[in-house]
Amino acid sequence: VTSKGNYFLKELKRLSTNNKIKEVRGLGLILAIEFFSSKLAKKFATLCLNKGLLVLLTEKVNIRILPPLNVKKSEIDQSIKIFKSSLEDLNA
Repeated sequence: VTSKGNYFLKELKRLSTNNKIKEVRGLGLILAIEFFSSKLAKKFATLCLNKGLLVLLTEKVNIRILPPLNVKKSEIDQSIKIFKSSLEDLNA
């Protein structure tokens, strides 16, 4: 779990250079992406859902990511692709 969480967090932080994201944080497989506004966070959550990835919108600006403990690296990689695509759609 620790190595998967570290990998997931590292990949999310690579996406955080986007000017819409305030912070990426996590502990193990409990991860969060904090946006600068609730409007951006809500739109991002909707885009992810439309692409087949369920995320939780909490505190209006946070996207909570809680994969199962037996998540595969390939599933993490697919999630990262969806996050990246959704961020690109936010910028469009």
